[in-house]
Amino acid sequence: MSKWEPIETAPKDGTHIIVCSERGSVWCDVKWERRKRASERWEHVTLGAIKFNPKYWMPIPKPPTNEELK
Repeated sequence: MSKWEPIETAPKDGTHIIVCSERGSVWCDVKWERRKRASERWEHVTLGAIKFNPKYWMPIPKPPTNEELK
């Protein structure tokens, strides 16, 4: 498992990540959104803008393989 990294180092290329606030709120499946008529921001892929400024991030882990699930 990866460790939490400062949000300043997070990818801003559309990669889906996990983010965390300094109080411990965690959102999965977040990406940096560049918008034509609005400011750039972190957004949940299906719910839209997140309600806090993330402080940390980590990659979404790969799911277990069929062998690992046995």
